[in-house]
Amino acid sequence: MNILKNTLIPTIIILLAAALVVIAALPLAETEWANSFRVENELGDSSEPFEREGENAPAVLMFILPLVKVTIFMGVGVLLTTLIRRFTKSTK
Repeated sequence: MNILKNTLIPTIIILLAAALVVIAALPLAETEWANSFRVENELGDSSEPFEREGENAPAVLMFILPLVKVTIFMGVGVLLTTLIRRFTKSTK
């Protein structure tokens, strides 16, 4: 029962909070602001050939940078979770 209280319940609370954020952000997908991004990406500039973002980047950077990005985003989540857990433990 201790494992349930210490692990599962905080995980479910975080997942519910994340789901609420996603649901709250869904109406933004249909705004003019979001549509302007879609139109620009679909049309592009027909006078210039389509260039990819990392086309001229070295192969090592194209391999390492996505890993760095994932590490940073996961690290932010871990940091926030750790801070929340420490804060809740210190207030008890």
